[in-house]
Amino acid sequence: EYRYLWLNTNGDTLSTSTDLTVEVSEDTEYYLWQLDFKYDESWDTVRVRVEGCPELELPNVFTPNGDFENDLWMPILRDIDEIDISIFSRWGKTVFQYSGASETFAGWDGSDVPEGTYYAVVKARSDQGRTIEEKTTLTLLR
Repeated sequence: EYRYLWLNTNGDTLSTSTDLTVEVSEDTEYYLWQLDFKYDESWDTVRVRVEGCPELELPNVFTPNGDFENDLWMPILRDIDEIDISIFSRWGKTVFQYSGASETFAGWDGSDVPEGTYYAVVKARSDQGRTIEEKTTLTLLR
């Protein structure tokens, strides 16, 4: 018969089963003690590293009419370091491009194009090197 004991870094017992399920919000360690049928003990350490979960959402309409509401088209980002944005007319002509740090992107105001429908392609990279690509049609209304 095997016996198991899961402990946290404070030495508190978390479980006596073969597995452990926990919710974590920061990097931590857990320790597993095992006693086998010969009464031999073994220890193991499980290190949990919490990584950001990058998110990218693309709005599909904006209204650059000077009323200070939705005047800029801006992706909604979470845990994203760098972005590449390309916006195309419905005929495939590039009307806007940005590549660089996400925090320095000030948004697209659409001032150099007429009202209408456009196509956006955004590639985003997290600090862990994860890449996300999203595409959408977007409508510019004045």
